[in-house]
Amino acid sequence: MIIHYCKKTVTEVIIIIIISITISNNKLISFVNSVIFINLYVYWYKFLVMIN
Repeated sequence: MIIHYCKKTVTEVIIIIIISITISNNKLISFVNSVIFINLYVYWYKFLVMIN
């Protein structure tokens, strides 16, 4: 149940980041969003491993 919720949250975050990058023509902002996304992904991956 918790794992399902986490996967759903990760999917939502990915969608938000993709939309942000698409809307933003500023390459610097896109780069920052990508870095934030990678950090969030790593964090969630570690969290999922931890609860397993």
